[in-house]
Amino acid sequence: MSQTLVVWYQQQRVGRLIVNGARQMAFVCDGDAVGSKDDPQNLHRNHWDEFSHQLGVSPRLVKRTIESQATRLCDEADNWLNRFREQYGELPALDCIHAIVCRQSIKALRSWL
Repeated sequence: MSQTLVVWYQQQRVGRLIVNGARQMAFVCDGDAVGSKDDPQNLHRNHWDEFSHQLGVSPRLVKRTIESQATRLCDEADNWLNRFREQYGELPALDCIHAIVCRQSIKALRSWL
């Protein structure tokens, strides 16, 4: 695969998320549009199908990757937040980001698969 799926919790996105607002978080491919959509609040199943065709991979592979990442985010978000707090202390902005990560992960599982 010439491009790799990355998700918004990775380190290269965190600074931009804090600056631009966490509401803009969504699954992205190296910052490019998903299919024909570049609005993360308006992504749907068909955009991921189009995206998979652009990459030349099976839509099933893209959907499995989304499902795996979104499930892991849902399962681990609390642990990651708690570990961060233990290591670095409280950062109130993280509560908002944590809530959005959880909400967007659930949305991905519900609306994108």
